[in-house]
Amino acid sequence: MIHHSVDQDDVVTQLFGTLPKPLVTRITPTSAAIAIANGLQERSPRVIHPARWRPLSGLRGLIGPALDAHFASNRRTLDILARLDVRAHSRADSNGT
Repeated sequence: MIHHSVDQDDVVTQLFGTLPKPLVTRITPTSAAIAIANGLQERSPRVIHPARWRPLSGLRGLIGPALDAHFASNRRTLDILARLDVRAHSRADSNGT
């Protein structure tokens, strides 16, 4: 799903390029499926995979606003988001919505 939706879209790929590398490191579908299945089997309230993201999850209340502020003032990110917004509006207009 990601491969067909993201990897083939140059604008989205550029947007991912603005994120810190640990946030865009890929995991395999098999690895994700195993983690989800294990989480369901263990009735875990959350599944965080890969494990190296656990500290980030615990700090998301601090990291999230800092990333938001960075991206809100990052010209490259804003330009890419504007291109995506224009594209989304043109698709909506062509669909009559």
